[in-house]
Amino acid sequence: MTSWARAGIRATTDEARAQDSARSAKRNKTRAAHSSAVEEARLKWSRGLLRPYLITMALDLAGQEGPQVDAACLAAEPDVDNWEAGTLYPSFPQLLALAALTEFPPHFFTSSTRLPPIPWWETTMRFHRKAQPDLLEATGPVLTFTDDAIRAAGLVYP
Repeated sequence: MTSWARAGIRATTDEARAQDSARSAKRNKTRAAHSSAVEEARLKWSRGLLRPYLITMALDLAGQEGPQVDAACLAAEPDVDNWEAGTLYPSFPQLLALAALTEFPPHFFTSSTRLPPIPWWETTMRFHRKAQPDLLEATGPVLTFTDDAIRAAGLVYP
């Protein structure tokens, strides 16, 4: 591959090596930052800190809905619906699959973001709540998973 020092001027061997070294350092820094963010997400996930409304928000913003979402998230229908309802806690590989599907980083789903929750009636949750009458009583977004869901996932939970 030809390296260029400036427009129309080929880089010397030393300049090409320096460019390669700089690109390699940048890739390593990006990998380290990604790895750190994934580990932060794993730690918060293990503490039961996923936010169901952020799952709903990410799916809606990515235009993802239907049974194919469950398959893409390594889950069986209607698991993702139950994640959004806060009654079933996803595994970490499922969280990573959700992040890949929605193109949101894994730590987004554990953040205490300042983004206001989207009202449930403006999201796909309106369909889940019709199918699950017990959810109709809920008036706001689902901010946390139930204690039972977190315990059922086998997580250490206070």
